[in-house]
Amino acid sequence: LMFGAARSNQSWYPFEFNVGYSGARSDMILNTCVPTLLYNPYYGLPDMCVVLAGTNDCVQNVSTTTTITYIKSICSQLTAAGIIPIICSIPPMDSSASSTTVLLTQKLALATYRLAQELKLPYADFYSAMVNAQTGVAAMQSSTGSLSYTLATNNLHPSPLGASIMGY
Repeated sequence: LMFGAARSNQSWYPFEFNVGYSGARSDMILNTCVPTLLYNPYYGLPDMCVVLAGTNDCVQNVSTTTTITYIKSICSQLTAAGIIPIICSIPPMDSSASSTTVLLTQKLALATYRLAQELKLPYADFYSAMVNAQTGVAAMQSSTGSLSYTLATNNLHPSPLGASIMGY
């Protein structure tokens, strides 16, 4: 969960307040990150908030239904606080991921889209922007099958180029 602009003297300037952390599953985001965002005494509440959750759920074989339940709860709490959630699909896994993880990632991409439609919330489709449609794994892979360092720095987290694709 993060937001990225702040106002000072009637002007906007770039600002990042990221309450997420590496390795967090959607249940952990709901129980730790959302309260941190909503009850932070230093910053006001954002108008919108990016909700990008589920990668670690897929890696740990958490069911899509369970992950969507947590993401829906995250969105409900944000909406109740007057914040518009922007639901995002997770980026695709690279080919070193297990077939179960790749399948869960594909299912979660569709489920997040359906959730955004159901809740009438904005949606950012990172999965489709970064997947090889023929293989179901991340596009731009090196000859060894791992995600190219031009797209991700560690086979998962986006590089500047990967981030620019996500931000486009």
